[in-house]
Amino acid sequence: MMHALKACKREIKNLITAGGPTLTSVLLKGNLEYQRGNYRKAMKVINSIPQSSLSFKELGESAPVLYYSNMGCIHHYMGKPHLACYYLQKALQENETAMKSLPKAETAEPYSGRPLYTLGSNKGHELMYNLGVSLLHAGRPIQAFDCLTEAVQVYHMNPRLWLRLAECCVMAHKSDNESDFNFHARRRDLVQGVVGTGTHRKIILTPQLSRDTKYSCEGQSFAVPVATVEFASLCLRNALLLLPESQAEEPTLPTPDSTDAPPVASSPCSHYVYAAPSNPLGPHEVVNLRCSVLAMSAYVALCLGDYVVALDHAEMLLVQPALSGVHRMLGHLYAAEALVLLDKISDAIEHLNPEHVKELTLMSPCPEKDVDREKSEIGTEQQKPLRAWFPNTLATAGAVMQYNLAAAFAIRGELDKAGEALKQVWMSKGPGCDIPIHVIMLALYIELQLGHADISRSIVKQHSPQYR
Repeated sequence: MMHALKACKREIKNLITAGGPTLTSVLLKGNLEYQRGNYRKAMKVINSIPQSSLSFKELGESAPVLYYSNMGCIHHYMGKPHLACYYLQKALQENETAMKSLPKAETAEPYSGRPLYTLGSNKGHELMYNLGVSLLHAGRPIQAFDCLTEAVQVYHMNPRLWLRLAECCVMAHKSDNESDFNFHARRRDLVQGVVGTGTHRKIILTPQLSRDTKYSCEGQSFAVPVATVEFASLCLRNALLLLPESQAEEPTLPTPDSTDAPPVASSPCSHYVYAAPSNPLGPHEVVNLRCSVLAMSAYVALCLGDYVVALDHAEMLLVQPALSGVHRMLGHLYAAEALVLLDKISDAIEHLNPEHVKELTLMSPCPEKDVDREKSEIGTEQQKPLRAWFPNTLATAGAVMQYNLAAAFAIRGELDKAGEALKQVWMSKGPGCDIPIHVIMLALYIELQLGHADISRSIVKQHSPQYR
């Protein structure tokens, strides 16, 4: 749990030498390889669980549940979420079978006749948590939401679990943004239809390209657990409340005798945040989690039309002490969009400078001692993000910023500047740089505003050949 993997390896070797391979020692060794990133070696170790393991009634833990659960976690981090879901569902089935094997509970005394070591043996909610996370990575947000809703009834003090619930809601609202960069598939959406014939023929442009306008029109409370952006805002609020205010100041704790007594310096454990059923979150993990919660809070607020709240979250994100490249980009984009919608376009343009995007790292910088330790102890298998993030190149990210800058100029009426910015976006298009389909729609808007109907028709003919 302290991630002292070298010392852990030495202790496990002594344990196996002293007592031979048992269920506990094999699982510890497998967990060690799992923590080092040697996932295939971890699977090989887990598959060597001795067949002579004690039964559930004798041990209080089910070997099949532990096996399938560990296999699910390993496959999840190998980037195979569908296979992880299969193993975790098998673990749930084995857990249910194990619980049914215990003596049936009586009405007056529900735990009578059961050994003491079996009272906390039900792993259903922990498995539901893991299954929900794997389903989320598999792109099945509704099923993941149902699983995580079960888990949050027990682990309601876990801020990361509330973030996962919000991610389910956002994915159900808009699965990804990569489709907006697929020119060949989306260019058919530019034109809604054609009316008239001959000289009276008119092209009807689509009123909007966005497909993510799934707002809940029912008069139900936001607190009802449904996978909507309204419920996501509640989940993110809970996550922010559960995270500590700041890591800058040294926290202090009152003495246990009296709340009025002078505070004493906190122990190192006080820097960690409760995150059951996972290990407590360390200071670096808390920083990353807070940035993720703030970024998603800004997005959800924009979806709900709360532009002041969105701006507040985006600005709070940008002043975080350790910020990843992706979070910095999102902070500037969300702040700019909120400012445009608040009719503060001059302020928005400052956020849309492409120079703000210098890297696309997914994690905030680690302290030097943690970096050195990870280099020395983590295995040789390549560490990749579990789910791809888009835009995945610096050139594409710069094109997105430049497009938004052009849109801001167009809204302010500076069509010449907007056209120049849009031209730079189009010139950057290439194998290493994708641009969104919205660029074509903005070009049509600018040319129509300038009175260039012929150029607009040629753009439609070029990108929507079915309407020639």
